[in-house]
Amino acid sequence: MDPKMDSGMGEPVYTLDEQLEMNSLPLDSSLSQSQILTLMDQLLNCEVTWYSGYSLAQTILTCLYAHRPSIVTTPWLQSYIKGVLETCGFIRDIILRARIFEEEDFQTPLFGLDLGPVSIPPSKKKKPSDKDESTKDDTKATSALLIEAEEFLMKSIKHFKDGAPDGSIESLEIGEALLARIKFCRSFLLVATNACRAAVTIAPSQVTAADTSKKKFDLRKKVIAALQTCNKAIKIGISQIPLISASSGLNSPLPDGIFQPKVGRRLQGHTPTRVIPIMSTENSLEFLGKLLNNLSEISNFVTFSEFTENFEEEPELHFSLPNILHFFSQMSSKNPDIIYRSLSMILFTSTAGKKIMGTIPISKIVKESMINFEIPKKQIQRCHCCCFC
Repeated sequence: MDPKMDSGMGEPVYTLDEQLEMNSLPLDSSLSQSQILTLMDQLLNCEVTWYSGYSLAQTILTCLYAHRPSIVTTPWLQSYIKGVLETCGFIRDIILRARIFEEEDFQTPLFGLDLGPVSIPPSKKKKPSDKDESTKDDTKATSALLIEAEEFLMKSIKHFKDGAPDGSIESLEIGEALLARIKFCRSFLLVATNACRAAVTIAPSQVTAADTSKKKFDLRKKVIAALQTCNKAIKIGISQIPLISASSGLNSPLPDGIFQPKVGRRLQGHTPTRVIPIMSTENSLEFLGKLLNNLSEISNFVTFSEFTENFEEEPELHFSLPNILHFFSQMSSKNPDIIYRSLSMILFTSTAGKKIMGTIPISKIVKESMINFEIPKKQIQRCHCCCFC
């Protein structure tokens, strides 16, 4: 058959297991640190391309290391890959909970890829199972791996600056570049984890009409605490983006075999056959910077607005309808991505019977805004005169 008529014709495509059997997959131990930088950046580009609406098989799964991170022996690279996968898992959970995405917005099929644990709590009627406990442990384990990699690189950089390099990094610039990517990965994972925790806290299964005001207040308190942690991590992540961009020139070309753009043809289920263009590092960092700034806005709006000034004293939080309308108006003008839209809808309208933060009815906010609305005195006088004309 003519190769132009059949996309499966041409060069053969091998899976991870087949490449390991043939010893044709370049091992991470054979890569230089500048090549590891390239791998990290390319995996980040694949991650952002997936967020923009392409299939997992065309993006993250093109990296064979992502199929089984345990084959990676370099500590900071293995922790980075695991961090990326778990971040994707938490963000996927947020988008699925919001249920507002279209097919062109986001692709949910995993094609057998394990994105790591997602901290979905069990139902109220069930006791926590061993699986739920292991999920929490796995999440902490990945964060701990990233912290260990970060501390190791910081020590190596310090030794290098003191004139006594320990040989663990090739140069000061490469060490700082690796550290910036590890810090960003850990902060982005923390953002996704706490955003998912906030979404889970106010899920319909966790909030019922019979709940007392004290319990609802405690739920809102947990959401605000999660978003405050999220906001702190956002600041760290944003601070690393310029460092990643500035050090992208240190990258070296990767050997063939680590990224297989056509590997989707060998995966289970129906996968797209065509090869898509992956985002550049510059566009990926721009996307992530915009996303983090947007998530920071919603975190600040919920945690630091006027209705939370007396948070500890007041048993009820009062939202202002004009402020909410202004927030959504500003959000719509920015052409927001699916992640920002999903988290906004979860916090304000889409869960627990259209209640803000799962506990405050929107109808109550509308009524209070109507009651508190003040008509200008001149307008009243004008209406009064018209009535007697």
